[in-house]
Amino acid sequence: MCPVEGCRVATRPARLRALGNSPDTLSVREVGDDEAYDCEAFTIPDILRRVGSDRIDVLKCNIEGAEEQLFSDAADEWLRRTSLVYVQAHNDRARAAVLSAAQRNGFCCHVHRGFHILRAKGT
Repeated sequence: MCPVEGCRVATRPARLRALGNSPDTLSVREVGDDEAYDCEAFTIPDILRRVGSDRIDVLKCNIEGAEEQLFSDAADEWLRRTSLVYVQAHNDRARAAVLSAAQRNGFCCHVHRGFHILRAKGT
């Protein structure tokens, strides 16, 4: 079994409980250690460690407004080890966070059909 099957990406490890879903989204809330949970959330560096890799070739994100959190300054740790990112930014603040992370980490950025395509220079 994949060591990260059924997990979610987050800015810090957590246990999550599903609140309900629609065809396009799943809402979750963080729960305490003594509460039932549906899935675990891991950081991207945690996932890399769990699968025994130090690189990300392609990362596709459609995270419904959580872009600002994922592409914060903490993203620099894993973006430096990433070749290509496709991300759909859902609002102006999300776009600003994605573009700032791309600039900080030396990515070329293009927009195509609503997705920001970040390509590491030299790849």
